[in-house]
Amino acid sequence: MIVEITELVPACRFCPQISLVRWICALGDLGLGLSFALGVKGAGGIFSIFRRTSSRVGSLVMATSPHIRRKLSAADKAVLSEYTALAGQVVWASNAMHAKFLLVFEEVMLFDCENNKRIKRKVADSVWHALRSDDIQRAVLQAAVVEAMNADHTLTKSLIWAINAAGRLSEFRNDAVHTAFEFNNETKKWRMVPNKWAAQPKRVEKLNRVGYKRLFKLLLGDLVQLRVYVEAIYLKLSFSEQHPLPKRPHLRSIRLVQQTPPASNSQKRPAQGSRHRLQSFRQRASAAEMRAALRAAGVKTFPSKAP
Repeated sequence: MIVEITELVPACRFCPQISLVRWICALGDLGLGLSFALGVKGAGGIFSIFRRTSSRVGSLVMATSPHIRRKLSAADKAVLSEYTALAGQVVWASNAMHAKFLLVFEEVMLFDCENNKRIKRKVADSVWHALRSDDIQRAVLQAAVVEAMNADHTLTKSLIWAINAAGRLSEFRNDAVHTAFEFNNETKKWRMVPNKWAAQPKRVEKLNRVGYKRLFKLLLGDLVQLRVYVEAIYLKLSFSEQHPLPKRPHLRSIRLVQQTPPASNSQKRPAQGSRHRLQSFRQRASAAEMRAALRAAGVKTFPSKAP
């Protein structure tokens, strides 16, 4: 069993608010500075053992206590608050935006359907939720749009643009969700930074290069705007709204990453023809997957194309 060492060590008599471990770490910093200034190798090494063991005092552990605390300390919560607020809002906005695509998918599946709309809507919901990832759901929706709607219609082009935009933003959403962050005080102030050992190197490099706080804030705005844009498309499909669609959102998070490219990019971009062949293959695969799902649900053919 392990617990934080700060929970086992009493506070210092000179300052009850600061634990003894924090005083030792402060002495370690002082000893380390003196060792560099005076050329004494041992002093700084002895006192800085706690700093080398972990970048966060609270993560120093001992295997002596039979109980482990379930709650975060007040100090940890203070450091975590800004990061968790940003990451949580990004997750909410992404899920809320993606839910609008389900409404659009239901309407696409109901084209030229006069009878049994309630059953058809349930079939569309079953197909949608049978797909295991957001990326596959968007790919199936795009395949359905290509099959059921007029490719030259402005609404069709706007919908396909929104699907592709959501796919591009999903990269940054995954950065927020799947990147391990850690406590760090290299700037003499505790903060959250991407964990360069546990997270993917490309993600760590990107988040450090553009600044994860700035990226997540811009991403949140992009997701909120895209959600409203997709909802406007749904209203035109469902209720034949006469009002024009709002302008397409400017995806500022994508622009931020594009304007701050990596210092050295060793990856070669595929040839133009290769990209087109890959996109065509993905579309065919998505269409085939959707047809198989529809056949399993008892639907024999796609709805006829809408004008």
